[in-house]
Order: sequence, then C-alpha cells, then structure tokens
Amino acid sequence: MSRVSKTQHKILLGLVVGMILLSMIVPVSFLPKAMAQTAETINGAGSTFVFPLMDTWRVKYSNIHPEISLNYQSIGSGAGINQFTAETVDFGATDAPLSATQTKALPGPAVHIPESIGSIVIAYNIPGFNQKGLKLTGSIIADIYLGKVWNWNDPEIASLNPGVPLPSHQINVYHRADGSGTTYVFTKYLSSQSAQWNSTVGYGTAVQWPVGRGATGNQGVASAAISAAYSIAYVEIAYALQNHMNYAFIQNSAGNFIEPTLASTQSAVSAAVAAHPLPMGNQSWSNVSLLNADSPDSYPIASFTYLVLYQDMSTNPKMTLDKAKAIVNFVSWIVTDGQQYSQALSFVPLPKSVVQVDQQTLASLTFKGQPLLGQTQTPQPQPAPQPSSPPPQPSPQPLTLTSSLDGNSYTITGTSTGVQFTSFTINPHQSVRIQVQGKGDVILTLPKTMIDHITSVMAEGQQINYNIKSSDQSSTTIAFTVPDNTNSVDVMGTMVVPEFGPVVLLLVTIPIAVIVLYGRYRTTKSGMVGIPG
Repeated sequence: MSRVSKTQHKILLGLVVGMILLSMIVPVSFLPKAMAQTAETINGAGSTFVFPLMDTWRVKYSNIHPEISLNYQSIGSGAGINQFTAETVDFGATDAPLSATQTKALPGPAVHIPESIGSIVIAYNIPGFNQKGLKLTGSIIADIYLGKVWNWNDPEIASLNPGVPLPSHQINVYHRADGSGTTYVFTKYLSSQSAQWNSTVGYGTAVQWPVGRGATGNQGVASAAISAAYSIAYVEIAYALQNHMNYAFIQNSAGNFIEPTLASTQSAVSAAVAAHPLPMGNQSWSNVSLLNADSPDSYPIASFTYLVLYQDMSTNPKMTLDKAKAIVNFVSWIVTDGQQYSQALSFVPLPKSVVQVDQQTLASLTFKGQPLLGQTQTPQPQPAPQPSSPPPQPSPQPLTLTSSLDGNSYTITGTSTGVQFTSFTINPHQSVRIQVQGKGDVILTLPKTMIDHITSVMAEGQQINYNIKSSDQSSTTIAFTVPDNTNSVDVMGTMVVPEFGPVVLLLVTIPIAVIVLYGRYRTTKSGMVGIPG
C-alpha cells in the first residue's frame, strides 16, 4: 500500500484547520445582515405626482442614514389623506391643499409643507404627428374634456396648428379614476379657462367627467394613453418624459404658447409667490395657486405638492418621540439638501422663500408639547375638533399557525379583527404567503429564523400599507389591514429561509469530508483505524 509523504500530511492538516476556521468565520459575516435592525421606518402615502422624486429621496436619505427607511405608498392624494386621517401613516402627500372638509375630519391640527414643484402636461398620441409642440389653449382643452371638441381636425385645433397633419379621427380622452391631486390642479385650471366647465363640472380631487375613460395614478393614465392611438391625457411631466410621450405647448395668460420646462415652471413659481405671499404652515393653503401666473414666459399648469403632518406629532397614538424626531429630520432634509435631486426629474427646486416657510413650520412641530427642532416661537394651533364616538369594534382574536420547510418548523402568532388565517407557506428567498378569510386589522409576529428585514406586504399582488410595531433579535411584529376580497397576503423580506442555510451546510460538510479523507490517509500510513488522538 502507498504511504503518505510528510508534505502531503502537512497539506491535509492545513486544509482541515483552514476549513474548520472558515466554517466558523463565514457564517459570522452574515450576522450584520441578519441582526442589523432598522431603527425607524417612516410610513407615508398619497401623491403619485411626487413619487419619482420621493423614491429618489428614499434611496439617497437611506445612504446617509441607513438606520432610517421610508415606506411610501404611491396611491393618489385622496387615498393618502384618508390614510393620514385614519392615522395609519405618519404623513400624507397631496398635490391639493387640504379642503375645509378634510381639515375638519382630522383628529388634530395639521400643517402643510410644500416640498416639490412640478407641472402637468397635456400628452397626446396622434398617429402621423410623432413630436411635441401641438398648440392648445385652456378653453380648447376644456371643450375636449366637455365632449364639445371631439375630433382631432376640429377647426379650433386646426386653426392653431397650420401645417400639422391632424387626422379626422375621434379624440380618445383619458383622465384619472382615483382621488387625485393632479386632477385637482388640472380641473382647477380648466375652471379658470371655461365658464361652462366651472359651472357644470368644477374642480376637485374627483369630479364627474362628461367624457373619457379613467385610469389609476399618473403612471396608469400615461400607460393607457400610450397604448391608445388618437388619445389625450393629463399627467405630471416626469411621467411624460419617462414614457417618451409627446405633449402640447399651452397658451398662458400673456397669450404665449409655452413648453413645459424647468425654466417656464420656475417662472410661474417666481411670479405667483411674488404676487401672493405664502401662508404659514398651520394656516389654510386652499387659496395658494401657481396656475396662470402673470409672467410672459411662465407655463400655466404648475403646482406645489405638499406633505401633511400633525402639528403635535403625538396626535397619532402610534407615534413615539424618537420616530417624530426622525420624521422631522427627514422632512427638513428633503426641503433643503434633498432639493438637489429635483431638476434631474423635471421638478423645480424650492425657492428660498418657500424653504424659509417650511423651516419655520418644522420648528413649530411638537411631540406632547415638546419642540422637535429646538426652541422657537410656535404658531398657536386651532382647537382640535371633537371626534364623534367611533362605532364599537370587534375584539381582536388570537391566532397561531405553524408550517414546515425542509424539516424545520416555523410558527407565526398574533391577533386579528375580522380576519381568519387558515395556513401559510414559505417561498424560499421570496416571501411568506398567508391564506386569509375576511377583512380587518392584523398584528402579526414572525420569527427572524424564517423572515427578516421585511420590505413590503402585498394583498392579491397589490402593495398595502404596514407598520413595524416592534423588532428584536428573534422576531418582527408588523401591523396591517387586510382589504376586502383578499384570499392571501404575502410578506416580503430581504432574508427568507433558507438564505445562508445551504452555505452553512456546505461549510460544515467540507471539513467533515476533509477530516474523513485525512483519517483514511493516516490509516494508510500507520495501519491504525481512525485518527490517532
């Protein structure tokens, strides 16, 4: 039988020691990912108008403050204000200032913080005219949405666009189907341009449309208009540019046809702010408008978008002092340093005068009376309306479910109101899917050995709002509301078992195999069974 040389002996011994050390070290390298916890998750919902910029802010701020994460639901201004009123999110985002009715429905006084400025474009898809620059007036746009101008080669349009090959084809009109701040701005503009529109339709986040088809969100309207020939639609400019849509040059108050650009929108802002000083954050913003600004080079359909926060952040019973400070610091960043990311997405950076109002407003915010950004004179809030007594709610019922994967058992626990959990399955590296019956509020605790770093919760493929109520080394507890007609809920995470289980198995198996091999070589050398002690 062959003998093992001393050199081979040393090599094998080195392999054994090295692999054993590697099996101990590499799993430790996974610990930061498995154990690191997000200190605070800020939850917001609302405007699709501001979403391209908000999503950029989310990424950039996380790079600076990795302990803070932003969960923003781009669901439309109306739905965002509803969630803010219901205290299921930390802030609402809206293109329309709060109405008197919305303000009265709030559980406490709130403030407006304008954080971005954009423009709404009239996009079109006209076969044979694949370029921007069709000239339109406000009255013609109103007549199109009233159904009075219904053909692309209508004399009103043709007279403004000599030489343009306008087809003899019906105009396919698209509008928002959801409660929308973009709709508020657009319909308020139409009301200023058409007496008939103002008297029959009016303006708001939702109106009774005389003609057209609806789609949800700015992206939904953009996609619908792109896929339909001979279409017209109104969308925030970032969505038009991202989707390579053609858009009209609109006649402004000086009679000039203006292309929507950063410069023409900036001109509108400067003229509007100079003509009408801005209110304080805790005052009404319902009369603030950037429409039809009195400047020869201003684009006529521009708008602020706003964040809405409670003046005393403890109005939301789920709020903590640390989270309130994190929110105020984040908002302070987006209205100052965060403005550097506006222009690349076709948003106009806030003028200094607007930033000053925002900073004064942020300095007025408190938590149980305690200022969150230092001592400063706080504007006196209006008395909070007394909410009516809520209807009796069913008592939360406890739930416990267990499932197995690869011989390992996992258990989730929690409480639910009106929801029954029937089973759950683990989709490795993806999600935990829970089968449900009914609708209502849920508080769910999930072990981190099964899922960690929860990133989103989906109901029937649609993202829903959730809050992380607590998190420790062993589990994460989240709260969310199961919508009606939901059969399953998916909880998504960056680590779903088995993420590094196979790696650990491999790292354990290799040293064992090397030890066995080494033992066989030693047996060959010495004639003894096993490995000598």
